[in-house]
Amino acid sequence: MHLFPLHADTDLLALHRLAPQRYPLLLESTAAGRQGRWDLLLIADGGQLRLDADGQVRREDDTPVEGRFLDALDRDWQALRTARASADAGVPFRGGWALLLDYELAGQIEPVLRPPHRTDGLPPALALRCPAAVLRDRESG
Repeated sequence: MHLFPLHADTDLLALHRLAPQRYPLLLESTAAGRQGRWDLLLIADGGQLRLDADGQVRREDDTPVEGRFLDALDRDWQALRTARASADAGVPFRGGWALLLDYELAGQIEPVLRPPHRTDGLPPALALRCPAAVLRDRESG
């Protein structure tokens, strides 16, 4: 893992607005203390899994993926995960996934449930591969 210092006044929201495909998720803490120490701006590499309204799981290039969404995500997570290095101990994120998991995904977890289908065109589940992040430490800047 590589750590590079940035100016403490770096505007993470402006970066997100400038390139939302590249920086898809900004998590800013409003809590005080140790649990509210970090802001995270996740950096995507273009990889994704998506559960479409037709029930098919697809990759970013619309290639179909066999099986259920959570099973496909688990396979990808297992294939891409890395061992934690001792240098990673002080940071809250070292790569992973940004997830959108809607209520409609419950139908794949518990087949007895019949949640309504989305009508707004958004996927019931989306996983964006984010191998890096911009991290702001609110304690040290």
